[in-house]
Amino acid sequence: MDKATFLENLRSKVIQKYFKCRMRNTCRNVVFGSGDPDAKLMIIGEGPGEQEDIQGLPLVGPAGQKLDKALEKLGINRAELYLTNIVLCRTDVYNRTPVPEEWNNCRPRLDMQIQIIKPKVILALGSASCRCLISEDFRITRGRGRIHQYLGIPVVPTYHPSYFLHQEGFIRQSLKPGTSAYADAVAKLKKSMEDFLADIKTAYDMAVS
Repeated sequence: MDKATFLENLRSKVIQKYFKCRMRNTCRNVVFGSGDPDAKLMIIGEGPGEQEDIQGLPLVGPAGQKLDKALEKLGINRAELYLTNIVLCRTDVYNRTPVPEEWNNCRPRLDMQIQIIKPKVILALGSASCRCLISEDFRITRGRGRIHQYLGIPVVPTYHPSYFLHQEGFIRQSLKPGTSAYADAVAKLKKSMEDFLADIKTAYDMAVS
């Protein structure tokens, strides 16, 4: 069987199993993953949000659109990547960040996806994804910029694109243009976006080299 068939078989088994999972009570769909089964770069986020839950696809809501813009800026075609999350069900209506118990329950499925796809590199989006794949005490502010390992595969940690949405909203609603606090926040956000783009480029370049 090819990778696509293996993934479809795994998806079917996971959906059947997840009817017994308590997280299934908080979501409409089990959001398994999407993209190229032969992808050299695998992007792993945290969990489905509202639009992901509705559409049954990972990273298609506002945060996914922010990721798409970053990929487009770098000239990377999303269709050549594979995307999934550390948990497959929306945690709640507030999109609470997954906790270790939840991502560890999902880990066997994630490991099987990785083993089927065999990516050359993993890009981990957000604190929870990085903590799941690297270590539970991982902090992006300290650990990004270095290459880590999961199942023998290089992992590039970076911000979750939702971070930029939250920060943009905070600046817009809470800070006054022309103040030093506003200028500092804008400069910090710009630097974080530059780092985000650099991390994506590093992961992609490693994957296709």
